[in-house]
Amino acid sequence: MINEALRPFLNDLVREHQHMHKLTQTLRDKLTQGGMGGWTETAALEAGSALEQLRKYSLEHFEHEEDDGCFEDAVAIKPTCAPRIDALRREHAEILSALERFQKGADLDDNRPEYWRLFAGQIEELLKQLADHERHEARLIAEAFNVAPDDA
Repeated sequence: MINEALRPFLNDLVREHQHMHKLTQTLRDKLTQGGMGGWTETAALEAGSALEQLRKYSLEHFEHEEDDGCFEDAVAIKPTCAPRIDALRREHAEILSALERFQKGADLDDNRPEYWRLFAGQIEELLKQLADHERHEARLIAEAFNVAPDDA
């Protein structure tokens, strides 16, 4: 049974993961539209905006998880998950670095269609990595806090 004091924290985490999924899907949709419809200037600007929103939110979300005790509480409750928590932290740094690199590239190219033609596939791979990361994270948090994965 879950400690009821954890419920608000877990509810926040669920909302954050849902919002992350929404932002990821928005960017994925923009990449698909640009690829199918031809990378116009408008399509490139929309994809660039979606990438920037995801990058900013990812930074906030990862900081929240790392700085507000989520990971520390998980390790305190279930010490055997420490190596997996360390791996998630490393993934945070890798994902943020990749998002930053793509954002800088898009900004340098003023979100020109040529940029998106070159890098849309790589960005899609990063979105898959991010989705996998969030799934692993949700499973680990669910396991540590003894809740159903949908609740974490």
